Amino acid sequence: MPFQGVNQVEIIGYLSADPDIHQTATGKFVANFTIPTSRKWGEKDVTEWHKIVAWGKVAEVVSRYLKKGSLIRVEGFLSTNAWEDKNGAKHYKTEIIANQITMLGNRQSSGGAAKQSEEDAPPHSDGDLPF
Repeated sequence: MPFQGVNQVEIIGYLSADPDIHQTATGKFVANFTIPTSRKWGEKDVTEWHKIVAWGKVAEVVSRYLKKGSLIRVEGFLSTNAWEDKNGAKHYKTEIIANQITMLGNRQSSGGAAKQSEEDAPPHSDGDLPF
């Protein structure tokens, strides 16, 4: 089988707001939050806003310990969803699906880690997605 590539993301940053925590119809926890990161582009600072989704046990840890300003490290993979609105316009949303979150500690957290197991991983269909 030919090489298929690698879809792996790692970012470190501060939560821009408190996480949005909810449960799916099947009772699985889902946490949504955003982390901005900045980089230099010539003379300018460019900020990217990363949408993060955590499922299962990782989402439960997020709900208990993370809030706006928490410094964390996120490992995961990119997932892009496409859909058409009622006017037929195509829309895309790219998110980082978090497999592991490490609390790096700051004034709001004491550090620690959460790792997602295979059974907590999100489905690869729209059947259990929260949107």
